[in-house]
Formats: sequence, structure tokens, C-alpha cells
Amino acid sequence: MRRIDQRLEGLFSQDGKLMSSLSLISDFVIAGVLWFIFSLPIITVGASTAALFSTVFQMIKQEDTGPLKSFLRAFGEHFRRATVIWLIWLLLGAFLALDLYFYLMWSATGESFGVVLFSIFCGLCLIYICVGMYLFPYTVVFSSNLRRTFLNSAYLSFRHLPVTLLMAIINLALLMLCLAFPVLFIVLPGAMGAADGLLLYRTFSRYVSKADVSKSEN
Repeated sequence: MRRIDQRLEGLFSQDGKLMSSLSLISDFVIAGVLWFIFSLPIITVGASTAALFSTVFQMIKQEDTGPLKSFLRAFGEHFRRATVIWLIWLLLGAFLALDLYFYLMWSATGESFGVVLFSIFCGLCLIYICVGMYLFPYTVVFSSNLRRTFLNSAYLSFRHLPVTLLMAIINLALLMLCLAFPVLFIVLPGAMGAADGLLLYRTFSRYVSKADVSKSEN
């Protein structure tokens, strides 16, 4: 009985595994809520996303100073660069969406050429999404100009295609779960950030030392 009591005491102690795990989960949730709040102006989505991944990377390294402080510092640090990237990406996405809608309407008429173009743009949209999953984490970790940031993000998304597909599947599964249980939307950004961040941290660590992975965060 004493042994059981000791194990339970260790499990529920402040430094125990259970409490540490619950604390980490709550930090991810808080970071996700901050992402949602700071993304409300829309134009700040890029900076919020960069701040979210910066915070997640620090949590993984166990070097964070709390999600609020980490997020706010990263938001200000990456605001200008991430906002420019976001606006470019948003305009490109709007262009693809309009073209996709146009070719969908064209293919609906039965025109074979319209069906071909619609299929091509569906593929381009998938590539757009895959590359987008790397853009803001990349800009947090690496110092590159805009052109190199986009090119390298595209390269990494194809070079590590299994990771890219796994992230897409996890994100889609989390989104579907939240659609089934809308109350879970409050934890969606944090859950996506945590899942993607864990995978991307391992991927990026192949190209830089662990010390460099968070160089822009310190």
C-alpha cells in the first residue's frame, strides 16, 4: 500500500509526469488561443503563425518562458517579415481560388479542356497547401530572403513528402474532429501547432544544429 501511495504521490506531484504533461498541454492550448486572438485582424495571421511555431519550438526544447511571454516576443520579432510573406501567400491563394472556381464552372459545361485545367489547378492548390505548411515555421528557424524562403519551403515540402503528407492528414483529422465537436475549435490551433511543430522540429534539425533551430527566438 505504501508503494502505491508513493507512486500516486509521485504521479500527481508538481514535478510528476502527469502534471508536467498537463502543464505542457495547457501551454499548447494557450498558445493556440493567442494565435486566434492575434489573427483576428487577418493581416496579422502570418505573424501569429510564426509566433505560434516559435513558441512551440521553445516548448519542445523546454526553453520557453511561458506561452504568453514567448508568443508576444516572437510576434513582435517576426511581425514584419511574416506579414509580407502572408500577404504574398494570401494573394497567390486568392488567384488560385478564383481560377479554380472559373475552371470548375467551365468543366461543369462538359468541356474536356475545362476538366483538364480544373484538374491541373486542383493539383496546384494541393501544392500551395503543402508549401504553406512550411513557410512560417521556416521563417522562424532560418534567415533567408523572401525568394529563398519560398523556394526552400517548396523544396522541403517535397524533399520530406512523408512528413508533409502526415501533417496534412493530422491537420485534416483534427479539423474533421472539430467540425463534429465544435467546442474543440478552441484547442484546434494549439493542437495543429503542436503536431506540426513536433514533426517540423525533427525535420529542420537535420539541416541545422539544435542551437540554431531556435536562434531567432533567443
